[in-house]
Amino acid sequence: MRPSRPVAPASTGMPNALDLLKALRHRWVLAVTLGVVFAAAAAGACLKILPAPEYSAQALLLVAGQQPHIIFETGEAQANFATYQQTELTLLKSHTILNAALNDESVTPLQLDERYPDPIAWLEEKIQANYKGEVLRIAMTGPNPNEVAVLVNAVSDAYLREHLNKTETERRAHHEQLKDIYTDYQKRLESKRKELKALSEQLGSNDRETIQFSEQLLLERRELALQDLATLGREIERLRIQIAVREESPSGSKPMARHGSSLPIEAQVAENPTIAQYDAEIASRVDRLQQQQRLIRRPSDPAIRRLEQDISRLQEAREEYATQLRMQLAQQSQSVGSTAGHNDVNVMKEQLRVLEELEHLARTRVEGMNVERQQINQDTWMLDQVRDELEQIDAKATRIGSEVEALNVELNAPERVRLAEKAENPRLQDDKRPKMAGMAGMGAFGMALLGVAFLEYRTRRIHTVDAIMGELQLRLVGALPALPARRRQAAFAEEESSTRWRSMLLESVDAMRTLLLRASATDSVRSVMITSAVAAEGKTSLASHLATSLARAGRRTLLVDCDLRKPDVHRLFDIAEAPGLSEFLRGEADVEAAIHPSPAVDLWIMPAGAVDERSIQALSQPRAEAVFRQLREQFDFVVVDTAPVIPVADALLVGQNVDGAIYSVLRSASRVPKVQAAVDRLRSVGIPIFGAVMTGVQGDLYGSQYAYSYSYGSGASGSTTSQGAASAG
Repeated sequence: MRPSRPVAPASTGMPNALDLLKALRHRWVLAVTLGVVFAAAAAGACLKILPAPEYSAQALLLVAGQQPHIIFETGEAQANFATYQQTELTLLKSHTILNAALNDESVTPLQLDERYPDPIAWLEEKIQANYKGEVLRIAMTGPNPNEVAVLVNAVSDAYLREHLNKTETERRAHHEQLKDIYTDYQKRLESKRKELKALSEQLGSNDRETIQFSEQLLLERRELALQDLATLGREIERLRIQIAVREESPSGSKPMARHGSSLPIEAQVAENPTIAQYDAEIASRVDRLQQQQRLIRRPSDPAIRRLEQDISRLQEAREEYATQLRMQLAQQSQSVGSTAGHNDVNVMKEQLRVLEELEHLARTRVEGMNVERQQINQDTWMLDQVRDELEQIDAKATRIGSEVEALNVELNAPERVRLAEKAENPRLQDDKRPKMAGMAGMGAFGMALLGVAFLEYRTRRIHTVDAIMGELQLRLVGALPALPARRRQAAFAEEESSTRWRSMLLESVDAMRTLLLRASATDSVRSVMITSAVAAEGKTSLASHLATSLARAGRRTLLVDCDLRKPDVHRLFDIAEAPGLSEFLRGEADVEAAIHPSPAVDLWIMPAGAVDERSIQALSQPRAEAVFRQLREQFDFVVVDTAPVIPVADALLVGQNVDGAIYSVLRSASRVPKVQAAVDRLRSVGIPIFGAVMTGVQGDLYGSQYAYSYSYGSGASGSTTSQGAASAG
């Protein structure tokens, strides 16, 4: 007997209509009964719970999509209209507005404080508000028509008052804030203007082109000064060489002709190179001064003042040098030949000193120009910064000032929310209770049917052998007939009336026995375990029937009660409970003492014995494997009744010591998910599953033509044993 194929995973999807109808077929009486009860209860509850017809009243308010204005569009922050609507709906149901509505003089006579423990919470629940375009609808329903109209009008009036006060306060506060900000910006503007004026006076102008031109003139002056400095340097170097040459020449050398010149002293002064250099410098600065005066009209401009100071210093230096030169020329004219050369060297040295002084002045002027240029650049950068800041502040101040002026006008604009229609003439609503009760009854009836069908589908009870072979994909190795309902209490007191049922039972068990004998011959199957997913699925009855059938076939058969949690075999065969398997596992008895003869020929029983914790734990120890190995040697077949697979692990331990397992399924009681889980557990530890046996199959599966009677003679005791086992486990 080969193991059956692996179990395919059960469908976990939602059932379709056909699945629910199939499930409902098995429980239609219960479903209809519950449906009628639930339908009556739901209809009665609707009639009792649903309130009586009520009156409704509504007030309409116009809410503009944008803040109304007279002329100017102000820059006030305005939320999206949808957001604004949600905000106003929340504000309308705030405790402030509802409390103001309850304190209205028209609401006081209603005595809501005495009728409700929390009038504000009650009114918040009852009042309704929603938008349709730019219309805000405030409504309420209640049994009293005058009361609903008064409350709706009180809420709408309170909302309008609160909204008007809130909007007015916020807009005026915003206006005052803008005026304060505008004043602050004016002060900042005044400060920046003063700073800009000071920088402009320091630079001599605030015009960018004029400042750039002044800087260009400064660069040109600096370039000329650098050229003059270079010229002076060359002249100084030349004089130093001449002086060195003269001082090294013989004392009696002939004096230079120029020292004996007959030109007048003033002419010699005018021809002097140093004087000529001074004149050129002075003329150059005079030209620059005239150019600056044409561009800059103010005499107090710093650039003009600096040029005038340079010209004055150069003129003073020229006059000082000219005076000294005149004195030297006068002395030279009185000198005689022996001292002419000496005086000529002295003159050259004096010229060298003057040139060095001029070089120092030129270098000082260049350095001053560098400092002046750096200061102009820094002042220009600061001037640009101040001008940019001034423009930004002025732009913001202008914008804020415009907003302040606009708000001065728009504070008198119309309100955004206005009353369009007061609540009057409440309307009576339709009485929908009968219709709702009917719908509730029909819904409850349908839900009851659907619930019973769905629960039946979810339980996945096994009703036919097709489910074993289809959904579970297990081999069907046997099908035991259902015990007739009229015989379950009498336990087959009348032998003749149960003949047909016993015939079907014995034929079914014998067919299963035939498969097992075939497996014994081909696959050396000597021991088989009978188990189920949970308790009360017919495993003990199946094990007893199979063991009895094997004994009838002339095989030495041993039935072992390995269900140590709930042993039942000793009661079925009316033998002593102990000693048995538990005593052997604990080492208190040997195998021979634990085996008991049964009323049937070739059938022996090993009961469970006196079970305790030690015997249950011994199932996982080597002693258990030894006992099963010994039993296989002593008997042709060993049939083992074990505990259910899902509640405990005993069946998994016992299955390690047998050749395979047969699964017991009880019709309309066993469930597909649990059977699948149990089979998966057995296969996970490598226990072969030969197939499944369904107990409780309807009699029409066999057909009436196969209902034969049997007389076993001496073997009648085995038949009796089978009948007793049919009513157990």
